[in-house]
Amino acid sequence: MNYFNLITEKWIPSNKGNVSIEDCFVNETITFIGENARETISLFKFLSAIGTAATMFKTNEEQKNCSFKSFKENVKDYLYRNYNDFYMYGEKPFLQFTKLKEYNKDEFVCTKCLKNLIPTLLNNNPIILYDHQNYSNSDELKAKLLVLELGFCGNSKDAFSSALK
Repeated sequence: MNYFNLITEKWIPSNKGNVSIEDCFVNETITFIGENARETISLFKFLSAIGTAATMFKTNEEQKNCSFKSFKENVKDYLYRNYNDFYMYGEKPFLQFTKLKEYNKDEFVCTKCLKNLIPTLLNNNPIILYDHQNYSNSDELKAKLLVLELGFCGNSKDAFSSALK
């Protein structure tokens, strides 16, 4: 059964609280995303890839004539055309390795594995940890960690693979 769709679930930290992918492209009052530089860069790369996939121009002229309104419409169309490809769990989990199918939801990124995936905890450097940051084993955190890990190809040489052991 498919559940936790990244398009509509609110999992991206922003100045408006947690927002969805759709919110990032539609809500013009969102002025920043991420809680630190690493998150901001990874999420921006992720959202840029979606924007690029949604607006593949055939000519430079098409690109120059693309308005912000048409860009938002193209992205929204793209997201809903590919809605089933953005589920965290189910038949085709988003950006996940086939091996993860043998794990259940709670074991995907277990609490003990979070230390391996959160750079400040991995390096024993709690300088940017704040009281409002919640490192529970939530679906929102799992989605964010998946994008962060793939955006930077691992914080250390074995950070992601250690989560699978």
